[in-house]
Amino acid sequence: MTHEFVTNLVWLIPLPPLLAFVLIVLFTNKNKALSHTVAISAAFLSFLGSMYVFYNAVITEHFGEHPFAASIDWIPTGETWLKVGVLIDPLSAAVLFFVAWTILMIFIYSVGYHNFGQPAGDHDHAGLPPHGATVTDELGHKHTVLSVEPMYSRFFAFIGLFAFGMYTLVVSDNLLTLFVGWEIMGLCSYLLIGFWYAKPSARNAGIKAFMTTRIGDVFMLLGIAFLYSVTGTLSFREIFSEEILHTLAVVPTGIFGLSAAGFIALLLFIGTIGKSAQWPLHVWLPDAMEGPTPVSAMIHAATMVSAGVYAVIRMFPLLTAVSMDMRLTTCDERGSFHRCVHGHLCRNHRCCSKRHQARTGLFDHFTAWLYDRRHWYGRIYRRCLPSDHTCLLQGFALPWLRLRHSRYGTWRASHWQSQS
Repeated sequence: MTHEFVTNLVWLIPLPPLLAFVLIVLFTNKNKALSHTVAISAAFLSFLGSMYVFYNAVITEHFGEHPFAASIDWIPTGETWLKVGVLIDPLSAAVLFFVAWTILMIFIYSVGYHNFGQPAGDHDHAGLPPHGATVTDELGHKHTVLSVEPMYSRFFAFIGLFAFGMYTLVVSDNLLTLFVGWEIMGLCSYLLIGFWYAKPSARNAGIKAFMTTRIGDVFMLLGIAFLYSVTGTLSFREIFSEEILHTLAVVPTGIFGLSAAGFIALLLFIGTIGKSAQWPLHVWLPDAMEGPTPVSAMIHAATMVSAGVYAVIRMFPLLTAVSMDMRLTTCDERGSFHRCVHGHLCRNHRCCSKRHQARTGLFDHFTAWLYDRRHWYGRIYRRCLPSDHTCLLQGFALPWLRLRHSRYGTWRASHWQSQS
């Protein structure tokens, strides 16, 4: 009974943020307090559902063999049906836990970041950051205070849709609905990075992020289509069966001597390169700071960028069907390239603008803290991430450990490398 109830609950987890988006757009957009109340309540409902699912996943014995899974027939394909459903296994349960916490905190802190309760600005306009309001105290003195965001309700509608996309991606049991959530997040990144659309730099940054990630998404869609043409299914549990993995490993494609598994894995990996901002599709991420501060948190933290990492881990059985030599060569070459390029950019940091240093600092302190082997979180992070993304994080962090002004300035790269 409990197993069935939890499985049914998983279907409902992505729905509250979507409902909040619809309600804010259609009904509550004129009322700021009601809009953020609806959004936060929706995020909290999804949070409670996620925590309940995670708790049951932890206490279930042999959970990897008996995950929470269900599917329904969706689209007829001749004599069969294309099924869609939900799947909570150890991987998605862990990701769901962190995503739920992150989304709820971003919703709550967005109220303060957008200065709720403050007066409207004297010269504020929709599409531009708030510039402040002039108020008069009891003694008749005028003071300038922070002003509320003119498009306050619009922001909460957008992050509600973003949360729906992320939850959909995590709980999906197949590549098709995962890709739907993937694309919803891409749309919301465009809407949120370019939130202040009357500001040219923000508008251009939103377009840049949208177009850059679409390049990777085209390759990912090709990989999904090719996978379906070979296997006739997009369900993770069916794709990762020993029989289908063996078929993918032995079917030739005639492209660079790759098997079907190798070619599909390459196409899907290019898609994750765009979402997780790796070279050469990394250029959109620094400009994502043009949006409001909660947007940077939403994209840079455990949501959009980490969605690329989650997709790689989710498809790991397919990656293992590729020959070992190819996997190691690809990962090592990309990791080494990231180290060299970022090391070259940051070695002469004194010549960089303060803006560049601030943007590059996104990858500094948190990475150094997270990757420290001496602590439990560092050991877990090193073991759980694919080697390519691990090398990427090292490449970002290593040069910055040399900076004398860093809070980690007492460390040395040689010490870090000796721990690797």
